[in-house]
This record gives sequence, C-alpha cells and structure tokens, in this order.
Amino acid sequence: MRYVVRALVVCLVAFSAIAIATEPVLTHVVLIWVGSAPVYIFDVLLAACVGLLLYSIGLKRPVPPPNADRLVLRLNAAYVLYQVLVVVPIAVIIYGISVGDAVTSLEGRIGMVLIPFFVFVGLRYVPPRQLVGFVNAAAVLLLVFALYRYATDGPQGYWEGTEYRLRILWGGSVLVFGWLALTGLFLERRGLRAYALSLAGVVGIIIVNHRAGYVALLFALAVQFLASRRSAKRIVVVAVASIVVGIALSSVSPVLREAASYSLRTMFNAQSDSTAQDRVERSRLAWDFIRVHPLGDYTWNRTYYLVDLGDEAFEPHNFVFQALDKQGVVSAGLVFALIVAAARLGWKNRHASRLSAVMLSYLAFYLAFCLFNTNFDAIENIVLFAIPVALLVDADRSLRRREAADIRANAQASLPVLSSGPDGGRQAVAGRTAGS
Repeated sequence: MRYVVRALVVCLVAFSAIAIATEPVLTHVVLIWVGSAPVYIFDVLLAACVGLLLYSIGLKRPVPPPNADRLVLRLNAAYVLYQVLVVVPIAVIIYGISVGDAVTSLEGRIGMVLIPFFVFVGLRYVPPRQLVGFVNAAAVLLLVFALYRYATDGPQGYWEGTEYRLRILWGGSVLVFGWLALTGLFLERRGLRAYALSLAGVVGIIIVNHRAGYVALLFALAVQFLASRRSAKRIVVVAVASIVVGIALSSVSPVLREAASYSLRTMFNAQSDSTAQDRVERSRLAWDFIRVHPLGDYTWNRTYYLVDLGDEAFEPHNFVFQALDKQGVVSAGLVFALIVAAARLGWKNRHASRLSAVMLSYLAFYLAFCLFNTNFDAIENIVLFAIPVALLVDADRSLRRREAADIRANAQASLPVLSSGPDGGRQAVAGRTAGS
C-alpha cells in the first residue's frame, strides 16, 4: 500500500508539472477508449485517488480530525457532492449532456476530492517534508527544461503590439516555481540549500515572465512577513542574488531584459495594454452576467456575458468572477468558504508550525495568481491547490494531537501516588508535574 500511494502521489505531481508547463496538451492525451468515451490521464489518476480514499475511509476507519479541520473537509465534501448530485443531473436531464461529457467538464471541480485524499491517504504514507520535496524536485526539473529550451530554441513568446512578450513555458508554470521559491526561502532549514532552491524558483518566475507571477510573489511575501515576521535575512540575500542573476541573464539576452522590464513596469497598470484592458473588461461583463444568472448556467448552454460565443468562449481571468460565473453563487460560496477556513487554519497555527505559515503564503500566491488568470480549478494545477490545503489540515491535526498528548502526560504526572508511611500505612504523595 505504501509504495502504491507514493507512486500515485509522484504521478500526480509529475502530471501537474508537465501539463502546467506545456499548456493543457497533456490533459488531452487519451490513455484508453471505453466504447466511444475517451479516458484521459487525469481520469485514471483521479479514479485511483477516489478508490484509495474510499478504501481508507471504509476499511481503515481513520481517526476524525479536530473540529477546525472537519470544517474544511465538510465544505470540501459539500462542494464535490454539489457537483455530482446537483450540477451533473441538471446537465444530463435539462441540457441533454451525456454523463461522461458532464463529468469531464466538471473534472477540475471534482478534483477537489484530492484534498481529503492527501489528508487521509497521501500524508499517511508520504510525510509532509517528503511531499514538499516531490513538488520541489518537479520544479527544479522544470527549470532545467526551461533553461535548456531557452538555450536551444532561443527566447520564445509572442508579439503584443510593439512589445514582445517572452514566454518560455506556459504562464501557469509560475505556480510551480512560486512553490519552489517560497518553500526554499521559508521552509528549508539548511541555509545553502534554502538559498539555492529559492533562487531557482525566482529564476523560473523570471524566465516565464508572467506579470501575475511577480504580483503573486510580492503578495505571498507580504503574507509570510505578517504571518511569521522572520527570515528577513534570507529575503535580502535571495533578492540581491536574483538581481545579480537577472542582470546576468539580461546581458546575455536583450529580449529577456526588455520583456522582464516591461512586465515589471506594467504589472500594476490595468490599462497598460490590450491584454490587461481585456481582462478588466471581461471581469466587468462577467459581473453583468452574474446579476442575471446567479446560479451560473454557462457551462452547459454556452451562453456567456449574455451573448452566445459558441466554442470560442473566453473566461474572465479572475477566479472570483470565474467561480461565480461558471458555478453560480451556491458552488462559488462553498469554495470561497473552503478557502477562508483553510487560510484561518494557517493563520491560527502560523507561530506553532512553520509549515502552516509557508502553506498559508503559498495559498496566497496561488489565489493572487488566479486573480488574473483562469487556473483556479484547471485540472493541470488543481493538485497544487489541494496539497497546501491538505498540509494546512495535517499541520493543525498534528498540533492538536501533540497538545492532547501533553495534556494527558501532565494529567498523569500530577496524579497522586501511594507510598508507605512511617507507621507502615499508605499515604498519598503528589506526583511530580511535567515541568519539575
């Protein structure tokens, strides 16, 4: 069982890293056909996770987590069940969508079942530090691939007006490099290794050159500072090293210098170019749609912004409007509550658990990036949302167990013990406290 779970976790991380870097090409690879229905890679991985989760809950009878953790898991269960028991039947009965197509369309949302999978199964056989290491290894390999591609194929990207927007990898790969930068900077204990990993993550963000990546990193650093108020020295060292590396890369590649300079100058300007303006406009139109369709019917009738766009519909690049637009207020409300509950766990345990503080920062990075992109519930990166939430739950569960163990130990130590008195009788003597 241990090796099966570890292999599955490695496959999930590898799938996410590869798919997120090469646009969703890997997500469309068909493994087998069941009749006329295609079965994709993520289908198999998700089915395996659900099977192991049901086996663990049904036969292994895991110990229920504390109340705060139960809230996260219950919101998650309500969200997934709403998709399966409400949205899918509506799609099939009212809109005439086949069950297979309906489930495939909702797979990113159903993928939220990965949160309880990691809580009850994955983290039982893969310790948190090892799980973090798996994602870091995937990020380092992805950076090596990016550098190789840059060296052999040159600066890849696209023209936007008179500006060349460098994009060696797909923009969503910033989520992998952000994980590497934050865990290396704040979670890794060994100094040299911490600097190397965090610098590698920052270099990856620079090479991908996504404005939302820079904004998300600044936001995550601010959250980390508020949460822990430490590791300032590391931030300064990595910032200086990043500037040196950036200057070196810029001297080698004028294209990189100009592209990165443009991204940094315009990352807070919503009117800087047609891309930024378009995303603001689509968010405004999405709000108009929400007010008319609060239950969100876009997924099935292809009506978006009150206009039929057919198969070319372009979603708002903002996870808040996207969730409201596509899923409606009920489903979006559940996922927003889940995010708040998970963030509350991280904030509550930020001083007692370094892992909690770092996962809170990465959750902030993920959400900040998704405020400007459509990645929130995409199947190529839903693993990178499930892992930090699961680690926040696991860290809280570990702290509560430790507190309970300390309370029991103190209670036992303070119980009276019987000893022989001077007259041969028995007398009660107070036991020593744990701190004696």
